[in-house]
Amino acid sequence: MGGWLEGTVEEALDYGLRVRTSSGEGLIYATELEEYLEDARSSYVPGDVVRVRSMGEMEEGLLALTMKPAAPEVSEPWDETEEEASEQDLQIRALRQRLRDFLGVSPNRPLPAEVHGETPFGTLLSVGHPDGGEPGQGLLLGPAEDLRSGQQLQVRLVSVDTHRGVLTVTRSG
Repeated sequence: MGGWLEGTVEEALDYGLRVRTSSGEGLIYATELEEYLEDARSSYVPGDVVRVRSMGEMEEGLLALTMKPAAPEVSEPWDETEEEASEQDLQIRALRQRLRDFLGVSPNRPLPAEVHGETPFGTLLSVGHPDGGEPGQGLLLGPAEDLRSGQQLQVRLVSVDTHRGVLTVTRSG
């Protein structure tokens, strides 16, 4: 991850911001804003100056950007070594890493998904990574009465929330 850059908002979108920096143009997903917003257009307009960090390059030549500070790098956890970490901790770390891999995926790119079931918040999916990486757990927003467990469909990313451990997606097309 890179150091801090100054950027200018070029476009505010419902799912994030397109920002121009000295390193190029990039995208900040709503979950990577200083504070999560359902619709970034409610707080940002073109011309706003923002402070961002690059997390790498994504598709379409855009930079994956964040407004959040880097997590402190801890080479040795305080009370435990990697071998002593609980299985649940290791699973959570692996899940977060799988989701970080989706930060470079364009929200315009359709992704394969498989329905796993219903939750009170939406339909739970396994979302395939376009580069063949590990699938991520996704939540499909909106009505899904026509979907059944095991069904395949195409989705697009709305947000990547590494803190809550879920991708938010919408149907493609």
